Amino acid sequence: MLIKGEGRASTLATLLAAAPDYHLKEAEAAALIEQQITTIANRWKEVCDEADLSPVDRKLFAGRQFLNSYALEGLDDHKALQDAFRAAHNTLLTSAGA
Repeated sequence: MLIKGEGRASTLATLLAAAPDYHLKEAEAAALIEQQITTIANRWKEVCDEADLSPVDRKLFAGRQFLNSYALEGLDDHKALQDAFRAAHNTLLTSAGA
């Protein structure tokens, strides 16, 4: 899926580059992304329980399908967002028992 121009990469940097297309400043987009990342981490166990995911599926999805580290590619100028992502990623891996 094209996200920005010819950009198809599922990365946070691509999302930030597309922010002006949605009438958002980069800082606003970064704040929204951070909020989503935090929500995923905070609600991970609850959502997995609700979906009745097995421990194997939780381990499979954590950090792969949700909060995959590839999303950080090209996000060099956003240390705070990188840190929030890594903390949330670690939360998923820890709660999944990975």
